[in-house]
Amino acid sequence: MLVAESFSTPLAIKFAATNPVGLEGIVLCAGFATSPVQGWRHFLGSLLAWLLFRVPLSNLAAKRWLLGRDAAPSLVAAVQLAVSSVRPEVLAARLRAVLGCDVRMELGKITVPVLYLQAKQDRLVSASCLQAIQRSKPDVTVAVLEGPHLLLQRHPLRAAEVVVEFVRRTLQEPTLLAQRI
Repeated sequence: MLVAESFSTPLAIKFAATNPVGLEGIVLCAGFATSPVQGWRHFLGSLLAWLLFRVPLSNLAAKRWLLGRDAAPSLVAAVQLAVSSVRPEVLAARLRAVLGCDVRMELGKITVPVLYLQAKQDRLVSASCLQAIQRSKPDVTVAVLEGPHLLLQRHPLRAAEVVVEFVRRTLQEPTLLAQRI
């Protein structure tokens, strides 16, 4: 199983589209196959990418965009530390990669089951990103979970329960078992 969250989902989609031996399924969490930033935000992001990450991530921004307003101070601090450990130029390059992302064709080439975990209170990746994924891969399984963008960090046990159930069902499918034998 391949599990990818947020920025790593297009990379996981590209890898899974090569149909590597041994891959049984893919889990996409709060992810996207095409840029989640549209309209004036897309224009503003591309214009200001070089500047956006020169300022440290504030508690308010971490909670609003990533963790939810009731996030534990320790988690906010851990996310701030992780973000500050990456050079601003790298973060800006990541933003530009997100803005130019389009792996919908690759998504349609994936032959293994796909689970999409949608964070119900996600302020970065909207429901339209899931809809774009479903247009390219209509058979994707969807689980909508309460939580913000960093769903795996905020609700790891609930997310793990859903993923484990997906893995259990996927590995019990007779057609998939026959392929492995």
